Amino acid sequence: MPAIEQITENKQQADVAYQSVLKQYQVYQSQQNSLQQVRKRIETLRAQNEELDKQYQVVGTLSDVANGRTGNKISLHRFVLGVLLDDVLIQASQRLRLMSKGRYDLKRKESRSKGNAGSGLDLIVEDAYTGKWRDVATLSGGESFMAALSLALGLSDVVQSYSGGIRLILCLLTKASVASTPNLLT
Repeated sequence: MPAIEQITENKQQADVAYQSVLKQYQVYQSQQNSLQQVRKRIETLRAQNEELDKQYQVVGTLSDVANGRTGNKISLHRFVLGVLLDDVLIQASQRLRLMSKGRYDLKRKESRSKGNAGSGLDLIVEDAYTGKWRDVATLSGGESFMAALSLALGLSDVVQSYSGGIRLILCLLTKASVASTPNLLT
């Protein structure tokens, strides 16, 4: 009988060990199930994130372009104004060439000013006598007046062409005309 008691004791120890291993297995199985659910959730979120990235690439790029965070650092607003200014400068340069007997041409400065986030609408003038481009601020008083007059007339031409040929009447006041006619503005 001692052998039966030994076998019974061994069986009880085996049952205890089996129960212990079974509990560990159940714990590990539960952890594995939880990890699989987390993995599926991560895969779902990753797919959603990729879709959002694709949407952001379009919208984000458009936003970057519109706000001037690409290339020349010129916002969409300044770009559109620059295109309109180019049209005015074409007309103004034709008039300024006539007024200055072929000496001056107006152009928009396209190079970005260092540290100037608001660049893109600055004007330069080509002096045919020197063959160089220079800032319009370097023009003399009379030359500045001719440039301003040609810009006003060029703007008038562009507005007329954009508005379907509506005729504009341009009234220019100079210091001299205001001074010589004091009641002009009343």
